[in-house]
Amino acid sequence: MLPKRFFNNKKGISVIITVIFLMGILIIATMVYQEWNFKSINNFLSNIEEKSSIDFIVKGIYNNILYIKSSSKFNITNIKIENVNCNITNITINKGINEIDVSSCLNNITTNTPEIVIISDKITYQKKILIDKHRNYFLS
Repeated sequence: MLPKRFFNNKKGISVIITVIFLMGILIIATMVYQEWNFKSINNFLSNIEEKSSIDFIVKGIYNNILYIKSSSKFNITNIKIENVNCNITNITINKGINEIDVSSCLNNITTNTPEIVIISDKITYQKKILIDKHRNYFLS
């Protein structure tokens, strides 16, 4: 058994542990705040850019299908991916999410970050996309 005076001399340990614990919580809280702040600012700026210039948003290309979210009806006159013509002409895009098969132009992609160009009756839209290893395509 330890004598009582042994426990009386160790009063400083609980203060040190408490300070270390609080510093750990402070570091984690700072990291969470920075991540949240970065995501919210990035999301806000991308929404402003997309809403100010166009009526549609390219959501991505998954399994050879191009997904476009539109707030109004319009016509697409041409789609090119990395300067490869997809042979898609005069497609009517309705309000909501639309699917377009672009498998005809994905086989000839030579880069990991191809540029997609959508030409419509309202605007020409350009955006870089990233290619992952599974042949799914995501917007940058």
